Amino acid sequence: MLIKPAAVLLLTLYLLLSLPVVANETFTYQQGLNDYFGASSTRFSSSRNQDNTQEQHYFRYDGTARVYNLEYFSLPDLIEQTEVESAKLIFYRVGGGIYTGSNIYVRQILDPDNLGLSYANGWKLASGFRAGANVESRDDGKSVDVKWRLSDPDSPDDLNGDYFQGVLKALSESPFFTPQKTDVIGSAYEVDVTADLLCMQQRLCPNHGWALFHANPHANMQNITGSSNYPQIHYRPKLVITYGTAVPVADELEPLVIESFPYNQEVTSTDNKIELRLLTNEAASCRYDLSPSDSFADMRFSLVSVDGLFHSALWPVSTLNTRYQLFGRCRDLVGNISLTPHVYTFTVSEDQASEEEPEEEVINENYQVIDLLPGVTDVRQTLYAIAGQDLVITLGPSLAGDNSPYSYQAEGNAACKASVSGNRCTFNTSEVATALLTVTYSGVSSGSHNIVVVSQENNSRGTTAYIQNKAVIMADYGLAAPDKGETRVDPITGASITRLTDASEIADSEDALIVYSRYSPENSTGDYVLVFGHNSISSRVVNRKTGELVTVLKDENGGTIGENQEVRWDNSGRHPRRIYYVNGMKFWMIDDITKPASSRVLIKDFSDLFPNSTKIYNDVEGDSSNDSDHWAWMAVHYGENDFGSASFLVDAFIHYQISTDTVHSLKPADLAGTNLDREKNRASFTLRPNMVEMSPLGTGLVIHSSHKHNDAEQIRVHYINTWFDGPHVWPLDFDFNRQAPVKISCCASHSGWAFDNQQNEIFISQNNRTDKLDAVKISGDNSGYDQRLMVASHGDFGWNMGFHYGKMPLSKPGWLFYNSYSQDNALWGANQFMMIQLKAETEQPVIWRISPAYNHYDGEYRDEAPAAINLSGNRIYWSSNWGGMLDHREVFMMELPDNWDQALLEPPQ
Repeated sequence: MLIKPAAVLLLTLYLLLSLPVVANETFTYQQGLNDYFGASSTRFSSSRNQDNTQEQHYFRYDGTARVYNLEYFSLPDLIEQTEVESAKLIFYRVGGGIYTGSNIYVRQILDPDNLGLSYANGWKLASGFRAGANVESRDDGKSVDVKWRLSDPDSPDDLNGDYFQGVLKALSESPFFTPQKTDVIGSAYEVDVTADLLCMQQRLCPNHGWALFHANPHANMQNITGSSNYPQIHYRPKLVITYGTAVPVADELEPLVIESFPYNQEVTSTDNKIELRLLTNEAASCRYDLSPSDSFADMRFSLVSVDGLFHSALWPVSTLNTRYQLFGRCRDLVGNISLTPHVYTFTVSEDQASEEEPEEEVINENYQVIDLLPGVTDVRQTLYAIAGQDLVITLGPSLAGDNSPYSYQAEGNAACKASVSGNRCTFNTSEVATALLTVTYSGVSSGSHNIVVVSQENNSRGTTAYIQNKAVIMADYGLAAPDKGETRVDPITGASITRLTDASEIADSEDALIVYSRYSPENSTGDYVLVFGHNSISSRVVNRKTGELVTVLKDENGGTIGENQEVRWDNSGRHPRRIYYVNGMKFWMIDDITKPASSRVLIKDFSDLFPNSTKIYNDVEGDSSNDSDHWAWMAVHYGENDFGSASFLVDAFIHYQISTDTVHSLKPADLAGTNLDREKNRASFTLRPNMVEMSPLGTGLVIHSSHKHNDAEQIRVHYINTWFDGPHVWPLDFDFNRQAPVKISCCASHSGWAFDNQQNEIFISQNNRTDKLDAVKISGDNSGYDQRLMVASHGDFGWNMGFHYGKMPLSKPGWLFYNSYSQDNALWGANQFMMIQLKAETEQPVIWRISPAYNHYDGEYRDEAPAAINLSGNRIYWSSNWGGMLDHREVFMMELPDNWDQALLEPPQ
């Protein structure tokens, strides 16, 4: 039956008018009172041990020895109630002694998991203390003395810092009470926690309770107030909440999953795929991914739905009798998103073949590649220069093994030929082109090799004031963000900034991104820029000068590719339109991005070499050698690791050289008789590193292992002082008997690359053990972590920030590229781009303040704004929300003077 509009209106008005008006209501929560048993108390002691039986609160010690008293109240109906009008926490004196008094702050416990989401390695530095946690720290399945220790990825001591303080609400924003010696038993100490409850109710904060914190580090106040374990109920902590008058409110409830498949089930796959299904209680869109930490926006895979209620997707599986675990979230029509991820868990017992014929991959075996230097072999290295600028080139080693000198000659560039001195020459050309230098040498041995030099056009719009002080430089955002193609000049630093993209033109992404700092998004000729989507599986190429779309990048099956497929430009200088990517176990190239369908070529399928693996990857952040000839990957499959978590397990580390089609690998069995002998009988490695990559010159392969310490599970402890303790450079053939791996950093922290003035490869990293910025030579004399150069101190820039480092070109030796992110703009080093001279901190290296990052960082990973430098060292690319004026991220470009490295070292006029 159809209802007339007038009747609908009357019915609606009736319903609204008949809504019950509920007056203010006050609820009291106290353990054991009125059948409430949702409170718990825990004493967090100096050994990081948790004791949930203590009856009184105890306030003593500081630093790592500080005792915390944690109080928690379960409030399952909080978000369903009307708005919190007031809330107070009351503690009661039960006796004890006050020997040295203190204010006792009641500090809300912020979500450690969210801190982990905001920082790639699960921790941050805040106010001089280690702060943070990760997903594992919330695992209540662990023993009580383990849970909070897991919040520190480095060490339970953590440089003697009270890192737990970092997950608490700021002291200045927290209420406090002050017990006195003369207070009698039963004295009540009341604090206002209205702001905390409102934050929880509005879903801006989790409910993890409060930590009682003595402000005086010398306090000695023993057993003075009762916990929720106290024998007498009326002396236990009491939470009193008053809710306001009920009014009709909009839908703010998350969509719920009513049914799902599979969950803890053994299933049969078809053509190595299984169907994921779920039913929601309201119309919604749903996504899923491998990590429970991923937000809805960051989840890469979507479930399909016709009616918004029933959702399904196909998930590829490759290994039988392996437990898989996936995590999903849903978003309803008004934008409410699942707070807790939905979990799929399953084991595939067998696979059945489909009756349908599989689609054939399009592989262009007879495609003729574009090569600017056809037929040339034995290329020693690829270098980048600016037309009209001098480039000093090292032609080869100066001395032979017996210390006798080599003699060099060079052909292919008049300036280089005429300027050969020892083992160097000075290259210069006015042409924008790819040149070939033929180098001959004689001495103990003789021979020849080639050097490719790519000359890019000069950067006419590169401007700067060369500021080198430590004053706070704030971004000048103007009244609105720049339009696409618009250029602005920073009024303080003189930096020229251009917006390259308009994300509204991108169909499959809310953002336009430069996803990481450690590889160039610009191609070898400077014509094109690689722009990524926020979903991690899409990317496109745009024209650098116009911002116009050149192509959307797709794989061999027509699906988009992006960050997860590790799309990289060819940097050899010979194939300026070529990109590479990995997909599953296959390594591909698109030789000409202007003709992607016809120029796609399969370079190598690694399936037969590593039959148990399902994909190869460097884990997103790594890069090839500068000439794009040497590549580093891990061959992995999905399974359960030794910690009981579902994860990618490393079957082998791989080095691959394109020009010779050479594969080297390292498997657990290869480590027999080494300091990693315990790996020898395993099918896959115990621990997966943060990433792998090639050094810029192809000298070695870097396995970014984390710092190892005495962990609660007693697993990582066995790797202390091994080749898996911190990042190490391995020889390309993994022959550790000939060349032992060289440790180059303490930790798998943010890092980058540079070259010293002798053109040696230098590994740049943030040292989480010393809070220094380290520069480490990776090979030759004075190489390795123990010979590190400490260039700067974290404390100098400001504690409350993080850093990214770029991959500097060989043409700009002696400098590292630094970019930072912070919520505190008052720090001089916060949200800045800088070049720092490779000198010891004690020698006062030059610090060039290039520009503010023009970005607002509020804790979101994508807002860290990692910046990447191009192959010539005269352009910087990054993603920015323009100080929060944009509700998304766009790609910006900053242009530098071509000769900035020379100008910075010139004496002042």
